[in-house]
Amino acid sequence: MPGKLRALTTTARLLQLAAASVRRATLHRPALLPLRDRPIHRNAPVRTVATNTNNSPLPPESKWVTARPSAPRLRDQPTDTTPNPDIFLNDMTSEELRALPPLVDPEPGTRAHELYLNYMQVVGDLHRAARESRDAADPGLVRLVAVSKTKPASDILALYECTRHDHFGENYVQELVDKAKELPRTLQWHFIGHLQTNKAKVLTSIPNLYVVETVDSLKLARELDKHWGKHHAATREPPLRIFLQANTSGESSKAGFATVTALIETVRTIRAELSNLQVAGLMTIGEPGCGDRDFATLHNWAEQVEQDAEKLDQETPNLHAMSHPLELSMGMSDDYAVAIKHGSTNVRVGSAIFGSRTYKTSEAQAKADAARMAARLAAKATSASAAVDPKP
Repeated sequence: MPGKLRALTTTARLLQLAAASVRRATLHRPALLPLRDRPIHRNAPVRTVATNTNNSPLPPESKWVTARPSAPRLRDQPTDTTPNPDIFLNDMTSEELRALPPLVDPEPGTRAHELYLNYMQVVGDLHRAARESRDAADPGLVRLVAVSKTKPASDILALYECTRHDHFGENYVQELVDKAKELPRTLQWHFIGHLQTNKAKVLTSIPNLYVVETVDSLKLARELDKHWGKHHAATREPPLRIFLQANTSGESSKAGFATVTALIETVRTIRAELSNLQVAGLMTIGEPGCGDRDFATLHNWAEQVEQDAEKLDQETPNLHAMSHPLELSMGMSDDYAVAIKHGSTNVRVGSAIFGSRTYKTSEAQAKADAARMAARLAAKATSASAAVDPKP
């Protein structure tokens, strides 16, 4: 009996030590706090204030916010010449640090370690740009969308596990469908590629689809509204968030609404007729080498759309809600800092995090075939024109 009593006492002591260890780990572990997304308003915007574990205020628009005692550190690597994330984070304020997702140190030399360093570089630059911007002074107002197109699901999972970053962007419907089946449901998917109307049904079947950023016509909006309603009628999901794509550069090769008048008319129709959609923002792809002109244009158009919506709310009751203020999705790996200065709330960064993309042979072949077809059609059009109006 004394032996059994001694064993029980030892076991109880070990359990006490384990419990104390868990309590200590909990105290020092970053606290992951889910916050509400940008609220939906019909009139004046209302901002909610969240707090972390020590009751200090947090940026109200962040998707995830963490309270951490200090900046994350990599394992000591005396011979490692890769940049230390602390260098990027030391210039940031405590409020900005709390807006970062929790980090788990990846093993040096692994793909996860490479993604982690790239991600921290981008996050540091993003927060500094947001802090310096007059339109997005609160870093919590800027969402980083990690564009993972053509990259394996293992890359996305590795980045998610070591950073808890959960907003990812994809350009191809089938690739997104396949990845969504394989990866955690907690990820928030942004569709950022050109969307054909016949693909709307497949895309809206993804349960954790966060937003479709490239709605470039009222016809496409109607298809999304129809299929989102069918897929989610039983679960009573909220309306699908959409961004209307604006062609701010006027390039014929780009899709999107070419005038602010077209945007306003489309928003009015969606709010009046399409109950399964929520106009959450505007999106544009800036023309390379044109500085910040496209970003300034989208910012101006958004203000005009919001002003019209406020006026319409006063004149017409019972319209479907839209986000206020509108989100702006603009800026990619090469120009997101400039976009943030013009009020961007969503920046789409891919190669700066995942590295250069390697397209499949079939995709490259499809692009080459499309180029050849376009050249052939242009040649036929030229021949037909010459036949109709021959030279004297």
